[in-house]
Amino acid sequence: MELTTLIAIWAVVTTIVVVLAYVRMTMGLHDILDIHLSGNQPAVDAHDAKISKRVQTIDRIGIPLTVVSAALALSIFVVWAMEQAGPN
Repeated sequence: MELTTLIAIWAVVTTIVVVLAYVRMTMGLHDILDIHLSGNQPAVDAHDAKISKRVQTIDRIGIPLTVVSAALALSIFVVWAMEQAGPN
């Protein structure tokens, strides 16, 4: 595979990972900022369960994409090193 193609694919995958991480972070911040200290609420709020399900979905997609991004970065390095070492 050509180095330029690998870099383009890596850029797209890494951008998706960064966007998913940002979305997950903001969901977590809303969860922290929305803490209720009164005892008048049920143990598990329906809204909290919905956010938890979304976070699980993001994790299910984001973690493997992070691994793919790291593997692509490693393959970019290997291809670059092979091009540098090869005959000109």
